[in-house]
Amino acid sequence: MSALVRSASQADADAVWGLLAELVVSHRPRRVAFEADYPVVMADAGARVAVACDADRVVGYVHALLRPSLYAGGPVCWVSELVVAAGERGQGHGGRLMDDVEAWAQEMGAVEVTLATSRADAFYAGRGFSRTAGYFKKHLVDELGT
Repeated sequence: MSALVRSASQADADAVWGLLAELVVSHRPRRVAFEADYPVVMADAGARVAVACDADRVVGYVHALLRPSLYAGGPVCWVSELVVAAGERGQGHGGRLMDDVEAWAQEMGAVEVTLATSRADAFYAGRGFSRTAGYFKKHLVDELGT
């Protein structure tokens, strides 16, 4: 079977969890929080979660949200998470995941796709994205959830 992108399902939870370690650099994800949040994210009509598969293996995923905006003149698609397994990068999986999100965003009436990255500038620039602002984050909960 060739590489493909499809909607994620509950059955993909373990594979998505496994990819989080390669995505998150600012804190350590907690499995108990993931287990609670994954079904909620999957049920959100304003979210797109898709996985890239090579044969029967999930090798990447994307999570995007559609939100109304005041500045853009229409809804904005925010790509909150995109990761491809280190050994699978450079094979087009990330591009296929972004193609999927961009098509979904257009179907949903989004006027732009926005994201933040600290490690993939060249990838997004090559897809026609431009850097427009810095990104600040303040954690309200520490790694232990307290």
